[in-house]
Amino acid sequence: MASALTKRILSPQYILQELSDEVHKLLGLTYTRPILEHLLKAPDGMSFRAIDVGVIGTTGSAGTAAATLKRLTSAGWVEKKENDKRGDSRYYITNRGREALAYSKQGDGLIPPES
Repeated sequence: MASALTKRILSPQYILQELSDEVHKLLGLTYTRPILEHLLKAPDGMSFRAIDVGVIGTTGSAGTAAATLKRLTSAGWVEKKENDKRGDSRYYITNRGREALAYSKQGDGLIPPES
């Protein structure tokens, strides 16, 4: 049973700053915003190949697309669903991804690019 005198280990300000830092790290990745913008326009989702070729194109690699999608999926900004009819996986933007995209558009120019 927790005591009424239990001390907080982390302050709310610290937690808020850590969460903010994580959001900015994800938004600072080169392909986060283009991927989210394309997924927002694709209600039927997008295949990995469509993201790799159509969004990343010749400026990146399949490894870049896979790594970015993995981080966005892990953060809950993108959802990956298996599509039995097509025999592939489809990626969809989530509500959290929509919120992150809206946030990034409000702060254009404030987030430094990935080094």
